[in-house]
Amino acid sequence: MRKELLRLLPVAAVLLTASCTDKQYDLSDIDTTSRITAKGLVVPLNMEPIKLDAIISIDDDSDIKKDANGNYYFQKESTTAFRSKDVKVEKITIAKPTDISEKVVVNIALPQDIMNKIEQYANDKTIAEIIGDADLSTLIGINANTPVFSIDINDKKDFNLNATGIDSRITRLEKLGFDPLTLNIDIKLDGLKNLVNSINIKNLEVGLPAGMTITDNNNYSDETGKLKYDELSVTNGQKNIQATITGLVYDKMAADGALFDANKHTFSYNKQCSVSGTAEITAKDLNQNAKLATIKNAGEASYSCDVKFSNDIVVNSFSGGINYAIEDINVDPVHISNLPEILKESGTNIELENPQLYLNINNPFYDNNITATAGLRIEGNVSVPTDEAGKTLTFDTKENKIALAPKNEDLLADLIAQGYQYEAFGEMKSLLSGNKTNPEKDKVPEILNIKIVNPVLNADNVKDFALGVNHPGITGEWKFYTKLSLTENTVIKYTKTWEDWGSKDLDGLTIENATVNFTVQKEIAMNAENIKFTLLGKNGELKGETVLQGDDKQDISIVLTNGPVMSIYGGKIEVILKGKGKELNKEQELKISNLRVTVDGYYDKEF
Repeated sequence: MRKELLRLLPVAAVLLTASCTDKQYDLSDIDTTSRITAKGLVVPLNMEPIKLDAIISIDDDSDIKKDANGNYYFQKESTTAFRSKDVKVEKITIAKPTDISEKVVVNIALPQDIMNKIEQYANDKTIAEIIGDADLSTLIGINANTPVFSIDINDKKDFNLNATGIDSRITRLEKLGFDPLTLNIDIKLDGLKNLVNSINIKNLEVGLPAGMTITDNNNYSDETGKLKYDELSVTNGQKNIQATITGLVYDKMAADGALFDANKHTFSYNKQCSVSGTAEITAKDLNQNAKLATIKNAGEASYSCDVKFSNDIVVNSFSGGINYAIEDINVDPVHISNLPEILKESGTNIELENPQLYLNINNPFYDNNITATAGLRIEGNVSVPTDEAGKTLTFDTKENKIALAPKNEDLLADLIAQGYQYEAFGEMKSLLSGNKTNPEKDKVPEILNIKIVNPVLNADNVKDFALGVNHPGITGEWKFYTKLSLTENTVIKYTKTWEDWGSKDLDGLTIENATVNFTVQKEIAMNAENIKFTLLGKNGELKGETVLQGDDKQDISIVLTNGPVMSIYGGKIEVILKGKGKELNKEQELKISNLRVTVDGYYDKEF
């Protein structure tokens, strides 16, 4: 353009020389500025093809990379595992049941007719001697099995099990595990003055709640709650029976009257339980050296049977139902560093064709038959905040490998081979979209926040979940990957400015209007639908734009208006690019050639 303007200068000089002939006049006050009209002045400009590599300029340390084929992609993974808070369900304490006690006082005596015959025929003989003499024992009517006394045991007591303040996360009881609880049955005989060697108790039956789990004992029926002993021999005046209770089956106890109220968080069992049986002393149980006088003076004796529990029942595990809300899980965000400047332009809206998030979630409660669920939300640091979960995830195995993407295509083969299962999540397309409601945030985010919200342990068939301990929570890792394949909803504004056209010869040039002509050829996986051209001046601008149609090579003409503009120094081209679902490659070109600017205006020069 400078050369075109210089060709006009000799013509102006000739005109001025011809008019200056009278040297007697002072011409200092005369305006010697000459205006030269420029109409249809053509300014040719050379432009190199605009490669995508220049449009999306990537620094070496940018998170956007190019693969071996020149295709753009973004890939990142968490550097530390994320985890939820520990999970703890409090133990249940059931108050120690009331003791069951039975005591009977009896007089020890042989039947009176037998006493009379012993006095008549064997006053000085011992019991052993009488029983050992067949004729004598027949005469007296006594043998080894002759009853000395017999006691019917039959007592009922209220038996109560109660607990309040049960952890509200427990929704159903199926089975409870206890800290070891000892059941003591103490049988005592007092006041026998060494007359009795032993006592036989037959059909001793202790009524307990049904459904209890009792170890080291084969005499308990968890269906009826009866603890039965066909025959027990009590020696030395006492007998102690112990059984260890380790838990209960709720349904069986519920059939026997137990009630768990999940709304009131209470447990109760109220029933009359009994102790029954027969305590019997026969002749063979007496001190075999005893004589009639000893038996006559035996006096009163007492029998007692006490059923006691060693301590409160502490429930340390349960099976049943649970609904446990965990606090939201904090996940390290995805940082997208050093984005190309073009992606930071206000108004840029990127919709990815198939972004992919790979989650590896460990559910430590799988062995307890507990399924975990959570909501997943991914949003950029400039996105409109939302409370919506976005995507509901279910973690129903020990290790849950989930591949989230809008489409089940182009997933990373190595991760799929590792067992990642695809789940559709169409909302991910707009991860890189800006906030259209806020102009200051209407740009591509540089941080993607992965939010795992409202995680819940929810199961109705929990197995052996330990109470009162801190269970390590849910843990996981993530990997994020996307090719820069942009959908038709993507909008990118590319701007190229030249500011090196200025020179002294252009200082006096005023352009009133102009037309820019060029050829466009697109070899790019994006649509260039709109092109704007601006002629820049030290005072004013000329602008114009046009719409492109299709991908074919085409000649473009844009009329620039809004003049005049003085002292042009450069130009600016703006291209609105839209995605079309194909991969971007650095070799792709938006080729603009044969650029020419035709201007109308005038040129002022002082000679």
